[in-house]
Amino acid sequence: MTLPRVLLPAACALLALAPATFTQAAPAEGRVTGENLAQLLKSDHVWCAEWRGRDTSCEDVGFIDVIDAKTFRQTYRYQLSDSPDLQMIVRQTVQLEGDALCAKFQFKDLDVVVLEDGAPATPESAAPVIAMLADSMSALEGKMTCEHFSRDAASGDLVSFVTLDGEMSPDFDSRYRLLTPDARINLRPLIQPEEESSTTSIA
Repeated sequence: MTLPRVLLPAACALLALAPATFTQAAPAEGRVTGENLAQLLKSDHVWCAEWRGRDTSCEDVGFIDVIDAKTFRQTYRYQLSDSPDLQMIVRQTVQLEGDALCAKFQFKDLDVVVLEDGAPATPESAAPVIAMLADSMSALEGKMTCEHFSRDAASGDLVSFVTLDGEMSPDFDSRYRLLTPDARINLRPLIQPEEESSTTSIA
């Protein structure tokens, strides 16, 4: 599940840090079945959230590792800010249940890595970022999160619909474009200092 709207409050709070420290179930029409979803998850595509063609940029990018037929490891990468250059990598294990990807959310089960200038940040620098992320996501603790998908016939994009304990949660809905591993991709920073955002290349 992509989490830019949850990450945003934490990302904006980073502006106060010194540089040195620093998503209704899917409609039946176009619905992606569990079998089709498993095939997509096993492909080598990069999952680009909120693709923007004018600068080939994504809000975040996701990579999927197959654990077994029903278990997958999602890795999402976010650009928190360009100045300072802060990125965050978030990994979560999810289960394919019917036509959805589900997990009982517990922050301790996430693997969170903060990057500063492309390298792992020191524990002292990473701690406040991770703490703010945990605080932003506290309302999710213990909830069953499920992400359902449909296919946009016009663009081919996957549209996700997220439920929390069975209730629709449109704040977490997203749209993914599946890109080839060799595609040139830019990440849009969650902190936007100007109306026209810059982008950071990851390829």
